[in-house]
Amino acid sequence: MKSRILFVVIAVGWFLLDRYTKLRVTTDLKLYERHEVFGDAFAIHSTRNYGIAFSLFSNAGSLVVIGTLIVGALLFYFMTRVDPDDLLMVVGGSLITAGALGNLVDRVKDGYVVDFLQFPRFPTFNVADVGITAGVILVLLSQLLTMRRESREEAA
Repeated sequence: MKSRILFVVIAVGWFLLDRYTKLRVTTDLKLYERHEVFGDAFAIHSTRNYGIAFSLFSNAGSLVVIGTLIVGALLFYFMTRVDPDDLLMVVGGSLITAGALGNLVDRVKDGYVVDFLQFPRFPTFNVADVGITAGVILVLLSQLLTMRRESREEAA
């Protein structure tokens, strides 16, 4: 039960952080306005992404929304089957869920996702994308650790 509460708290918190940062960018900056934070190393750059990661499928329109809904439903089903004691999986799943929902809200509401975090030679992204990426890393790490533990148990 505690893991479900943790899942919800992290997912809601990350979702709200994503919504807040996107709101600030859209109200405080004009489209394509750029503010350097650490010289050329990091900037806040107000952009719009009509596709998915790295602007893939920019012309897919409602297919992106439908695809996101399907992935979200599969993720929800998957997370109901997760070992509640697997903290990496619970936290990773909550970050992926929050990120997917944050970007889905943008797509449904506006037809695009607000992106604004920019590093040199890297596509501009947002807080939802950070959650998805960190979540995937945590889920993969959980899987690797589980496989390693099971392998050791079989060897013993």
